[in-house]
Amino acid sequence: MRREYTWNAPGRRLAIKAQFERILVALMRLRLEVGAEETQRVDRDYDLLCRYREILETHFKSEKGLEFYASKLGVSIQRLNLACKARVGKTASQLLHERVVIEAKRCLIYMTMTVAEVGYDLGFEDPAYFSRFFSQRVGQPPGAYRETYQTERQKA
Repeated sequence: MRREYTWNAPGRRLAIKAQFERILVALMRLRLEVGAEETQRVDRDYDLLCRYREILETHFKSEKGLEFYASKLGVSIQRLNLACKARVGKTASQLLHERVVIEAKRCLIYMTMTVAEVGYDLGFEDPAYFSRFFSQRVGQPPGAYRETYQTERQKA
């Protein structure tokens, strides 16, 4: 490329441009080779996360332990957590708990079930444990959450 630049021959510009494009292609290929391993790992994380969420939707009411989900997916709990953290920045447990809380909120707002019934429906055997679980994640007990929502709804 340097020789073409200093040489004053016909087609000089075209030769320089072609040489430059060859360098760009070589760099692109090198980048793909180096980044291919990382891309495959990220894609595997995404695939695992998608499969986890699919199984989670089916079983979140009855299964609260990560051992169940990891064994269904054929991975260790650590691998499941790594994939979840890599793709959404949360642990598998956090995703499970978020899903349970979303369903609890839905039941409290749109259904006439008691707080204890909501807890039983979500797989909690002890209504007090469900209430503590909900309070820790939402910041208020389930009954208060329901009342707050209904009060805000009436104001609107």
